Amino acid sequence: MYFASLCAVYALFESIGAFGYLLPGELRNVVTILGSRNGGPFGSWRDNQYCPRSTYAVGYQIKVEQSVGSHDDDTALNGISLVCANLDGEGFGTVSSGFEQFGSWYGIATCPHGLFMIQFNFRVEPYLGHGDDDTTANDIEFICDRSPNTQAVIHAPEGTTWGSWALSSACPLNSGICGIQTKIESYLSHNEDDTTLNDVKMFCCDD
Repeated sequence: MYFASLCAVYALFESIGAFGYLLPGELRNVVTILGSRNGGPFGSWRDNQYCPRSTYAVGYQIKVEQSVGSHDDDTALNGISLVCANLDGEGFGTVSSGFEQFGSWYGIATCPHGLFMIQFNFRVEPYLGHGDDDTTANDIEFICDRSPNTQAVIHAPEGTTWGSWALSSACPLNSGICGIQTKIESYLSHNEDDTTLNDVKMFCCDD
């Protein structure tokens, strides 16, 4: 029931073009920034974006270009969107720090009711060298928590499989992921090696 209601809220926000960003003048109390341990080297950091005050990330969705074959340019993970909700499970839209043009948005993965995201696991293909087809970021999954012995791992569908996983540190006790910043290489050209999303940071809040 919780998953269905959250998906319905997400669909509503998509249909009316509303998202869960902070209102002008609002601030979040960021207690820790979670960085990846394996992010790619290409691109630039986009603006960090936050869920509204008193809400946290309880789910996510990824934009992925599936394999295009050995003679074309793979880009793999192109974007990450967080689903925001308050501690009662009431949905407050989605936030993203940017995405590139390739691939499609796939299904949402959500935490069990009452939990929110506190840590992430990031799959990245390391730099292959000149002349090879680099993809860098391929997939991401999250750990949900709220109190001891209640952890759950959620994994949104359709991530690609190049590269290796590396686990981030976790939000401190009594805080949860509330914002995101992504490092993205903008489109280069038809004849160059695009990598799109390269790295990610998550922000932990306690407000």
